[in-house]
Amino acid sequence: MRRIATSLLALAGAAVLGGCDLGPDFSDACIIGPCYSSGGGGDGDFIIGFPSGRVDRSNTTPDGGYLGRVAVGDTFTLHLVHGPGPARPESDTVWVRRWAVTDGAVADIAGRPGGGGLFTARAPGRVQVSADGLAAQLWACQGQGCARVSEIVVTR
Repeated sequence: MRRIATSLLALAGAAVLGGCDLGPDFSDACIIGPCYSSGGGGDGDFIIGFPSGRVDRSNTTPDGGYLGRVAVGDTFTLHLVHGPGPARPESDTVWVRRWAVTDGAVADIAGRPGGGGLFTARAPGRVQVSADGLAAQLWACQGQGCARVSEIVVTR
């Protein structure tokens, strides 16, 4: 896990210099760069990996986030990250033991090697994701932009 975190930090450092692309394992997510500076990190935990192209930016939710829109059958992998803080100077990915969604009929999320969670959309509806009981913020990041996803909407 520490090896992954070190790799993420090195790649995230590149994000500050002009762009980042962590590839398919992390859904092109930027960890420290734009997500950290735009509120996606800091003192606390956050979940990364929602597909950036599936964020509906046409309206904000009451809490200021966006809806993430996926179709039945869509899958993607999420990761929990501890943001840096006073007692923890670096970000670190976390090996999650228990991923959960708010409605198992709409979607499920299964643990993956390395502690990530494979999200699978099953039926139309709305869900939120948690990791080890934490309702951490979900982020979609690509290039130099990040968006907080308040709720995932599954459609046909």
